[in-house]
Amino acid sequence: MKKIRVLNIQSRICIGGPSIQTELVVKYLNRQRFTPLFLGGAVDVGEAPRHKDLERSGDRIEIISEMQRSHNPANELLALYKIYRFLRQRKPHIVHTHTSKAGALGRIAAVLARTPVIIHTFHGHAFDHYFPKMQSALYVLIEKTLARFSNKIVAISALQKRDLAEVYKIAPKKKIEIIHVGHELKPFLDCVKSDELKKSLGIASVDVLIGAIGRLAPIKNFQMAIRVLATLRENGQRCHLCIAGDGAERASLEALARELNVFSYVHFLGWIQDIERIYKGIDVLVLTSLNEGTPISIIEAMASRTPVVATAVGGVPDLLQNGVNGIGCPSNDVVFMASQIECVLKDQKGTNFMCQTARAFVQSEFSHEKLIAQLERLYLSFGINK
Repeated sequence: MKKIRVLNIQSRICIGGPSIQTELVVKYLNRQRFTPLFLGGAVDVGEAPRHKDLERSGDRIEIISEMQRSHNPANELLALYKIYRFLRQRKPHIVHTHTSKAGALGRIAAVLARTPVIIHTFHGHAFDHYFPKMQSALYVLIEKTLARFSNKIVAISALQKRDLAEVYKIAPKKKIEIIHVGHELKPFLDCVKSDELKKSLGIASVDVLIGAIGRLAPIKNFQMAIRVLATLRENGQRCHLCIAGDGAERASLEALARELNVFSYVHFLGWIQDIERIYKGIDVLVLTSLNEGTPISIIEAMASRTPVVATAVGGVPDLLQNGVNGIGCPSNDVVFMASQIECVLKDQKGTNFMCQTARAFVQSEFSHEKLIAQLERLYLSFGINK
């Protein structure tokens, strides 16, 4: 039985959900059946690169510096050529692309190089809240065209599959397979709550610490988190907000915190490598995004028995059974989110039940073992090793 060469291509190898999935493939894909190969793009300013972490597993991550988030035709043509050249040299049996830029360049190169199997995973999509309507319509058209040349499209949630097949008509349902994201859950399952984080930030142990995690970008809508904090403090709640992440929005978020007179209660932590420390120290996780795929931060919070209050956007409703394992809120409804956080803090018995239910849910659905088993089954389904 010959080994199947699988090339994963991702736009940016940085802290975030898609990179975690790549890392899991590096560590756990069956090397007796598969030879994994990897290409990644350059990280943006304010993002924390992760490819060195991946290389510790013994695999080299080839970085194509011209494959960047920003649009630059000259860079994109050069990146396309480099991917094509890599494909001609290494001759993978399967090209599996992740995220928009890598999905476009990688699939075009794979078609030109006549790669036998082409797969693309949507870790979210850029059709809502990212760009003006005309630009979004163009991206939908591009994705429809690329899907015709893809053997399989992977959606990371049932809602995302519905969007891709029925709302945007990217591909027919039969071409789209649902494979949930996976994560190494043990560090989060082992989390024991402590006051260490609060002490390091000068926060009294009796005060409430709300956590928010992610790239400081408009789509993540951290302005809402700061407004929620301001509302809670106006309501008499002794609470703070810590934000783990960095990005271009930091200065404007700091300005908003000053404007709302809560700057001394907002703690910008930058990128945190040992993210478990955050979950050990926060009392509730908030997610305020305008659009999401399957947020890794929610999975981590659930595993660590941290209550979650999140905007019900994108794939979030596939994670949150409202009131059962978390609480969903309308996008940009600051008053409602603040009221739900107050309910979580007040109803300790109900919150404990919600956290236990959430923990069992992620153990069942989002383990790295389940992800790898589903990916291996997908890769083998094309009959390449016969």
